[in-house]
Formats: sequence, structure tokens, C-alpha cells
Amino acid sequence: MAHIIKIASGFVFVLVGLACLALPLTAVAGDTGCFTCHQYPGLVRLEKTGAMKVLHIDSESYFNSSHGELGCRECHTRINKIPHAGENKTTCQTAHCHASKKDEALLSASKGEKIHAGQQSALTHVKAQSSCNLCHPIYPHSKEVFARVVLNLHTTYIICEVCHYKKEKFEEISYDWITTDEIKFMGKPFGSFYDPRKKSTAKLTNTLSRIAPYVTKDGKKTLLMHSWDMGKTRVYEDKKTEMNLQQKKFGMRHLHRDIGKMEVVKACDACHAKQGMLDFRQLGFSEIRIKHLLNINTKGILQKYKTFYMPSIFGQK
Repeated sequence: MAHIIKIASGFVFVLVGLACLALPLTAVAGDTGCFTCHQYPGLVRLEKTGAMKVLHIDSESYFNSSHGELGCRECHTRINKIPHAGENKTTCQTAHCHASKKDEALLSASKGEKIHAGQQSALTHVKAQSSCNLCHPIYPHSKEVFARVVLNLHTTYIICEVCHYKKEKFEEISYDWITTDEIKFMGKPFGSFYDPRKKSTAKLTNTLSRIAPYVTKDGKKTLLMHSWDMGKTRVYEDKKTEMNLQQKKFGMRHLHRDIGKMEVVKACDACHAKQGMLDFRQLGFSEIRIKHLLNINTKGILQKYKTFYMPSIFGQK
């Protein structure tokens, strides 16, 4: 679902997926609460093989499908908590819906067609603009089991450097938009289609605008993107199989000398708080959008729990 946001200079741009608003209650909660998280395009888990597991489900497409009247946990019967990696696998026979001989024949004829085919969206390619993109995958977070998919969906809306910079090394940091070209999507395009270069909006299939940090020095505003190590990073990637352990550690320390990390709990409030580092109003968000960004529902779950058990009002026990 797209949302139009007016910015100070009078033009508008379209933002899709970030803190989705105006969805019907059933789309957000359904009878299971699953769409609290799964409504967001770009909700992706990185598998151990390096493959992407896309977890986004477009609510409108799902509710209009042949299975739209079913609650998620009528099929995904083993899920009762967050995180639930590995618990979501199911088959039509497991869910006890298609157990007859006739249904078995129909399922066999479908050749394993996925129930959610055509209902999912994610990024599959982003042009490398900084050294981060040369080594790390598009969706880089995999260690924080409870938060990794929520962290990954931010790839669509902010560049790595918004969170992963040693802020103490830089003065007068501000935040604005940057356009990334050569984007490829799986499913429907989503994100911001505002082009800060042309100061206009156009829903393109290969361009995305994201929030980025800038530094002001001597009155000049410069993009704070880790691009100065692109050459060294390419050399490291080409030569690392020939390096010993000490050489690899030295190379990693050097390439990450300006890179910082945030605890997940602190990362949420770094942006999604009234005194956060992002001035959503200055960035062009509407008042209703700002309200939802500051009170986004997933923040509370990530900050308060290590394991979140779903209340029985959200479906079966």
C-alpha cells in the first residue's frame, strides 16, 4: 500500500511499506497478529546457505486469495512465539485441510506451487555505493535471532552508515535523502520513489531513495558514505583466500576502523523516538506518519522481550 507524504517545498513523494498505515484491522492483526511483522516488504532472513528467505506477505493479496479466509496459524500450527525460525514449515496435509484422495491428486498436479507465490516483495540487487556492499549481502543481519528480520527490512529505507558509524569521529551530522540506482525487486516495487536529484516523484522499478547521513564542513554538505575504501576492499576480497589469519584480522580492523555497532534496544530509540537522531518532519514525513514511526509496534516487542509468546486471543494456544 502506498502513502503520499507532502514535504516542505510543496511536492510529494510516495513511500511504500515503512510503518504501514491505514490497513484494515484484519490486515494488521488478523486472528493471529502475524501481520504485525509480516506486513512489511523486505522482511527477510538470510539462510546459512546465503539464500534469502522472504517472510513478507502482502496482506491485500493474501486476503483476496483462495486461502484468505484462513488464519495464518490454521496452517502454521507450530507457531506460538517470536522468534519462530524453523517452526513455520507446513504442508497442506500437516494442516489437515487437504487430506482426501481427491485433494492429494490436486496437490500432486500443482507440482508444489507455493501458497504465497506472488504475495511477497524484497530487494534482490542494490548497486554498490560503499565498501559495505562489496562484502555484505543486501540483507546483512543474521546474528540477532530475535531482531534480524526487522533489522534487515531497514535496508530499503536507510543506508548502512545511518546506524553503523562511529559518530564521535564526525561533527555536524545531519540526515537527508540519497537515490540509489540499479535496484532490482522481487515482487512489487516498494520504498520511497522520491528523487532528491530531480525533486520529484516517479514510481520507477529500478530506483530507490533512502535516508543517509551527511557532514557539514566549511559550509559544505557532504555525503557520509564509506566509499573511500572501495579499492582496498576489492583488493581484500580478491586476496583474502591467500592471507593468513593475522593478515585477515589486520585487514578487517583497517576496513572497519570507522564502523560502529548499536545494541538493538538502543538502535530502535536512536530513530524511533522524539529525541532520536532523525528529524522525520525535516525529512518530509507527514504528522500522522511521524506519529506511527515514533510508536511503531515492533519496537516494543524487540525492546521488552527475548522471547515473545503470542497471547491466546491471537489464535490457537
